[in-house]
Amino acid sequence: MQLLEALNYMGPNRRFDCTAIEMLLQFDSSELEVLRNHVGTLCEPLRKTLEVAGVELPDGFLAVPADTDAARALGGIFCQTCIALQRWAGHEVAQWQVLPGSGESQQRFIYQHEERSTAEKAGDTVMLLLVQQLPGLVWTSRTGIIDTDAAAMLRQFETLARPLAMPRDTLDIIAAARSLDVPCVRLERDPYQPLPGPQRIRANSLLMLGHSRHRQVVDGTICVTRSHQLLPLLHDRNSRLGTLQSMGLGNPVVSENGPIRSALLAAQKLVCIDGSEAFGDPRVSAHLEQIAQQFPCGLLLVTYVEERGERPVNVQDLDFAPRLDSLPLPGNEIRKRAAEAFIQWIFPAGTESRIPSIVVTGTNGKSTTTTMVDHIMRHHGLVTGVAYSSGVKINGVTTETGDLAGLMGHYRVFESPEPQVAILETARGGVAQRGFAFDWCDTAVCLNVDDDHIGLLGIDTVEQMAELKCSIVARARNTAVLNADDRHCRDMIKKIEARNVCLVSTQQDVQALRDQFPGIHHFCVTEHISNEDWLVFYQRQGRVPLVQTANIPATSRGRLTHNVINAAHAAAAALETGVPARQVASALRSFKLDADTLLGRWNELEGLPFKVIFDYAHNEHGMRHLVTALDQFEIGGTRRVAFAYTGDRGDETTRAAMRALKPGFDKFLVTEFEDLRGRNRHEMRDIVRAALIAVGVEGEDIEEFNSEDEAVKSGLHASRPGDLLVVLGGKLSMRRIWQQLCDYRDQFQDLI
Repeated sequence: MQLLEALNYMGPNRRFDCTAIEMLLQFDSSELEVLRNHVGTLCEPLRKTLEVAGVELPDGFLAVPADTDAARALGGIFCQTCIALQRWAGHEVAQWQVLPGSGESQQRFIYQHEERSTAEKAGDTVMLLLVQQLPGLVWTSRTGIIDTDAAAMLRQFETLARPLAMPRDTLDIIAAARSLDVPCVRLERDPYQPLPGPQRIRANSLLMLGHSRHRQVVDGTICVTRSHQLLPLLHDRNSRLGTLQSMGLGNPVVSENGPIRSALLAAQKLVCIDGSEAFGDPRVSAHLEQIAQQFPCGLLLVTYVEERGERPVNVQDLDFAPRLDSLPLPGNEIRKRAAEAFIQWIFPAGTESRIPSIVVTGTNGKSTTTTMVDHIMRHHGLVTGVAYSSGVKINGVTTETGDLAGLMGHYRVFESPEPQVAILETARGGVAQRGFAFDWCDTAVCLNVDDDHIGLLGIDTVEQMAELKCSIVARARNTAVLNADDRHCRDMIKKIEARNVCLVSTQQDVQALRDQFPGIHHFCVTEHISNEDWLVFYQRQGRVPLVQTANIPATSRGRLTHNVINAAHAAAAALETGVPARQVASALRSFKLDADTLLGRWNELEGLPFKVIFDYAHNEHGMRHLVTALDQFEIGGTRRVAFAYTGDRGDETTRAAMRALKPGFDKFLVTEFEDLRGRNRHEMRDIVRAALIAVGVEGEDIEEFNSEDEAVKSGLHASRPGDLLVVLGGKLSMRRIWQQLCDYRDQFQDLI
């Protein structure tokens, strides 16, 4: 068995609403033959092995339909056993799935995890157990397990896994947060690291509840951000006793009036006494709640003895972070109610725990649209948090660079205390590999779906790509904004459960859209008004002309049709999130798409006698838009393009991109990126040359270079007044190439 791909979903994802491991396995013909002949004999010996080791097995364990294909049957056995091992070690998991890969020889095994290393060790252990039963299979341990006898491997797994399990009361707090719709991030799980140290309350229990300015941190059962003044007392009983005496609440000398008792209070209300909801003397209950009101904590365990006289309770100790799972509570209901009261104490009724979130996805235009939405929101006076392909920005200031258009960048925004609204570019790769940093969003935008990145991460067709994009948009609760001119986006409508769908079109009028989609009432379209093209927004309340497309600087007086489309989606997203139409229009009129705003998105370099455009068009869809845009400009001289093409695209995809690029240029300066994406040196450059010739470019019009810098330098030196040079930059080299262009411009101006 060969492991082709291993994915670690760190949040809700395209498969489940929980963290999970996904493995793509390849079986050779001999292994498939072994499985066909013997997979049916696996279950009983495996069950006995697990039972001897003390692994508790659920009803229906290893239930695999008899007509299941052999490799798929193995997947069912594997995943169920991985779940059983994790549960045995105290990890709360349940979900699994087996999906086909490419043909019978490939299968995807997917199973839930609560902690990644435990899940990986479980997978390794189970595989080695299966290989022992079926010697015709081959598996190499990924986690260092020595293939010994079954009992030793299971003991090794248990030794690793049990200390990593989350406490029961932490799981109750997570469940309570979910039921009360409070976002919860586990801060000792991927992508975060465990935080050891004497200051910690309890291992595996650190949580972030709420987003950004509403966020609170919980360790064990204490909210350390709300109860920080109590932290010095947690591990110092003498200080606690001194505090009790100074407040007149207790005396450490135990009287003989009764036994020592313990009372659990949540949100200053009595939950139980000695595990019972029968409270007895109401004076005792009232006094315990008065005591709880003296301390800023959501959960409190009071150890006391009852007294006769004016004060019915003599407090012996207080625990501000009680371990609910160690209390003698009958059943789980009291513990669950206490966890819910704890969450409600942190976020009282009427208190926000989330900030509005706008998610932007699509094949092309994501970063531009995200940046437009950011500009609109800041123009409206809101503090923004943006995660996109160039990094993270808080209110327009870059705090981190790199491609953060996914879970990692989204968490950075939610961690930051400043943002009032999150604008989250959400790219295919991040979702396919890691999942989501959010359970739902307010508004989601899908700009388009094209065949870029096909053949990667379990996405082999455009339809599967559309399913992935739809899994993003389907998380919108308020509005899904969809491109009505893209058939894959239109097909998403039936899967959307948001309150509203807003359709965007630059090709169809509003009546045509209403006729096609009678249940939809929100639209953003272009209309010709008084000899000018306008963006116009429709909703139930009526029609609102927003702004002339020629007055949006990013559209270059309306000539960049792809940015008209992006602006329409950005406007719709902002309007659906509550920004007034006047503010949206004003913001778009002031939005300039230059290198400082968003590098690589139609940046025009001024100051040379020929036209230079720097862009990030990197696939057929983007190149088609680029050439369409160039047709709107008068270029009297030679048109050159300096570019490379990414190495992980197939030959047909490359030819399609070159076919889209060909009509726009006379000369092609071909190079290759530093990151070869698995190709040999010059291999991709040669493939691009062959693709250009295949689509009709003459060989004499193609020049080849060893680096992007050389290609750009040649293009600059060859260009004459009236010419055009388009440079298509790669993500990793973008800033360097732009600086090269600027340096040449500066040197030229020094000479004149």
